[in-house]
Amino acid sequence: MRKKLLFNFIHSVLGQMILKRIVLLTIFMLIQQGAFAQETVGGSAGRKFSKTTMSNEVVTAPKQMEYLNRGLVAIRKSGSQVFLSWRLLGLDPSNIAFNVYRGSTKVNTSPITNSTNFVDNTTVNGTYTIKPVVDGVEGEASKEVSVWGNNQLVVPLQIPPGNTTGPGYSEGDYYPNGRDYTYTANDASIGDMDGDGEYEIVLKWDPTLLNHNSGGINGQQIFDCYRLDGTLLWRINLGNNVNSGPHMNQFMVYDFDGDGKAEVALRTADGTVDGVGNVIGDPNADYRLESGWVQSGPAWLTIFNGITGAAMASVPYEPNRGLPDDWGRPRGGKGYGNRQDRLLMAVAYLDGERPSIVTGRGYYEKLVRAAYDWRDGNLTLRWIFDSTSSAENSAATGQGNHQMTIGDVDGDGKDEVFNGSSAIDDDGTLLWANGNGHGDALHMSDMDPDRPGQEIWMPLECEPCYGGQGIRLLDAATGETIFGVETTGDVGRGLAADVDPNHKGFEMWSSSGTFYNVQDGEIGTNKPTGNVSGVNSAVWWDGDLGRETLDRTMIEKWNPNNQGVDRLKTLYLEASVETNNGSKSNASLSADFFGDWREEVMFRKFNNTALVIFTTEDVTEHRIPTLMHDPQYRVAIAWQNNDYNQPPHPSFYLGYDMEGVPEYNIKVNKAENLAPTAVADEITVAEGGSTSSLVGGARSILENDTDPEKNNLTAELVTDVTNGTLTLNADGTFTYVHDGSSNAITDSFTYRVTDGMSYSSPVKVSIAASEISIPYNNFTIRTSSETCADHDNGMLMINALQSHSYVVNINETDYSFNGNEFTISDLAPGTYPVCITIEGKNFEQCFTVTIDEATRLLGLSKVSINELAMEIKEGTAPYQVYVNGVSKLETSSKNFTMSVKQGDIVEVKTAKPCEGTFIENIGNPSDYVSAYPNPTTNGTEITVPTKQSEVFVELYSAQGQQVLEGVYPVENQKVQLDIEKVTPGIYMARISAESPLTLTIIKK
Repeated sequence: MRKKLLFNFIHSVLGQMILKRIVLLTIFMLIQQGAFAQETVGGSAGRKFSKTTMSNEVVTAPKQMEYLNRGLVAIRKSGSQVFLSWRLLGLDPSNIAFNVYRGSTKVNTSPITNSTNFVDNTTVNGTYTIKPVVDGVEGEASKEVSVWGNNQLVVPLQIPPGNTTGPGYSEGDYYPNGRDYTYTANDASIGDMDGDGEYEIVLKWDPTLLNHNSGGINGQQIFDCYRLDGTLLWRINLGNNVNSGPHMNQFMVYDFDGDGKAEVALRTADGTVDGVGNVIGDPNADYRLESGWVQSGPAWLTIFNGITGAAMASVPYEPNRGLPDDWGRPRGGKGYGNRQDRLLMAVAYLDGERPSIVTGRGYYEKLVRAAYDWRDGNLTLRWIFDSTSSAENSAATGQGNHQMTIGDVDGDGKDEVFNGSSAIDDDGTLLWANGNGHGDALHMSDMDPDRPGQEIWMPLECEPCYGGQGIRLLDAATGETIFGVETTGDVGRGLAADVDPNHKGFEMWSSSGTFYNVQDGEIGTNKPTGNVSGVNSAVWWDGDLGRETLDRTMIEKWNPNNQGVDRLKTLYLEASVETNNGSKSNASLSADFFGDWREEVMFRKFNNTALVIFTTEDVTEHRIPTLMHDPQYRVAIAWQNNDYNQPPHPSFYLGYDMEGVPEYNIKVNKAENLAPTAVADEITVAEGGSTSSLVGGARSILENDTDPEKNNLTAELVTDVTNGTLTLNADGTFTYVHDGSSNAITDSFTYRVTDGMSYSSPVKVSIAASEISIPYNNFTIRTSSETCADHDNGMLMINALQSHSYVVNINETDYSFNGNEFTISDLAPGTYPVCITIEGKNFEQCFTVTIDEATRLLGLSKVSINELAMEIKEGTAPYQVYVNGVSKLETSSKNFTMSVKQGDIVEVKTAKPCEGTFIENIGNPSDYVSAYPNPTTNGTEITVPTKQSEVFVELYSAQGQQVLEGVYPVENQKVQLDIEKVTPGIYMARISAESPLTLTIIKK
């Protein structure tokens, strides 16, 4: 009690961020050195640890945060009202006020000081800006916005094309030709990619075939980046060697290096394709097992450029996968990878000033975390925490959740990493572990305004671990239980938020137990669960300081009078949206996207054609800085896409009993804008005629112009034409009219482009006037390849819209044709320049065409026991398949299988006999067994004709003595055999597949 009174006195008198940190650190050290260092939590089965020595270093420097604009939104609230909402920024002075403008007309009577929203009583859908007012002086106007028709922002999406997996097992069945899949929009994150103060969206696309940590062939994971208007900036494909699934591919979107522009951090592997089309690692590598798992091959942590999607740096991914059994066996079974690929990722200010990337693997048993920095173009490893590396660290074994939470709880200005029932300090050492075991949910914030520091509300899963109390309120700084609730079994869900104005501080509830308050304990038996799912997420939506529940696509408010919930919004009826991730039923993202401090929620359309962002249109009189400038809340937006998505919570108490507004200790890094580049163009026009297109057919002079940040560009005329008239529009479209003078056959104008912040250098558009005007698309040119190899009978066909006396030059030979069609035959394969002129006229248009070589039959075969799998690489369908001269199959599929036996002769022919015949003689299964290298000094790769995902291998010496045996995984019909410890000699390997196979291996 004396500690609490001391804290409250200093807090109320001084109220400064730095002093609050020092006081909190002092109290934390007192607690650590006092009771809890010896205290145990009653009944918990796990081993406990609490750090008793603390660093004296306190970071008081501000944290690096992103620049944000005012985020103004204008919504048609009714036929006679427009609702406006904008950001109060984290560095705004306390005396700032605002004026609202519709067009050039100020619509508020006096500067707005008590909120950051306003209702304009008007039927006009004008454009709006706001201007800050400080000490009576108006500042710069915000970005101009138009009025939305409702409270929804629809972001169009480009659905990736479907694909087919490799062969393997899925849902208990074997698919030799793989399975087809399509894509569903899934979780998302936001970051300012170009530094303009407005967020872009990074969206994860889930294939319809996922690995839910139970194996099975799965599709490729894809990530897109969109502007809020639906412009696709880039697409990243993780490729075949990264399993797709909800526990495997977290993505961190954040400005890690402080240049004012966000980057993206992802786990990658051989075959990942970045946003500009470059392949990371070996594009041909394929480490997939037929069981669907990827358990070998390199893995990297890669940093991608936020505006282009280009990979900028890759380093080996830590924590590395190790062996499957390292991470424990689910339900006592074989460690096939379920727990090996339980991955996590987060963002944390580990040095107190700049953000780091935190990666994680494992939480049921072995728990490993790593931290990286992306600074000055270098991606470096900061530290690794491994629960198996020391006796002290072993207290964290099994003490992890399906998510990580980040925040500074010891007052030193540096973030800690919260795994669930354990926490890691900023330096990578264990802070505490309470032994309560694994859980599915965790909420951390300042839940009790009268208690120093933050609290954690956590449901628990492991009944033998949690000591009879499966729901606990913890001190975030120590892991000590403040109070617990008696439960049995797996308590899967829980939520904490201030929803009841009659009780001070947060309320909390779970899928078990009743309704609790942080100070008053149990306050009722009814819970704000709505349609049962109201234990997952929450959102600040209406005008008061209490939080509402986000129950799937429904926003509901606790009603303390009837001890139930009132429905505020039914979003799936308003926009046909759906939730993600099965029973988790989460939004793609919930965050303070724009507008005032209240939150937005983003869901996918039921058909995946768009994301829909919903924002409130309720008036509030509370003025709070944007939550996105609170570092703890901001990093929570980054890690929200972890395995079991959790809602974001700020570092400060935000609820009905809030007094004053928070002061953020931050600094803002604004990006340096890079100038766009304009490219010179050409125009042709008939004498006295007009045109609105460039040479090549483009209708805008902006067609070839670029901007490094991919901002929208506008054109500005610098010098006008002299021999005609020009109309140039801001979007680059134009109309040029020649004055008809035969003496003025050339003309030009210059222009520059702007992205709204910088200008390009001026460039010239050259204009040529000719006697005739030929449209840019006058000619259509087609080619056909030679029909059979070495026949040299390719063809070139030209169609013209206008009829003239044309001359076609091919290979320095002229061909004349009058009319609209021309064909030349008997061309050998190759590339040809083709130029077309008109007799007696000043006209020439040139093209480059290619005559392809004839297709030759090319195929790959893989022989397993009694089965041939065939893949046609080149050849004209349909394909005829013969076995021993008898037709067995006709197919147009390039992939097929068929039953065979030893001695069979398989022939494949195409629709064109001249393409050749593919022949496979089916030999003894042992004929297909090989080893490389052989002889070997340490290990060899054995090729085995089998469909099995694992085989039993025995190794015998020349004397018949067994020297090695074991079960080995089969990857693409290959087994890796390590014989480094075997003495040199000649050995026989016996492989138990569908039938026994043998081969000789020589150890040098």
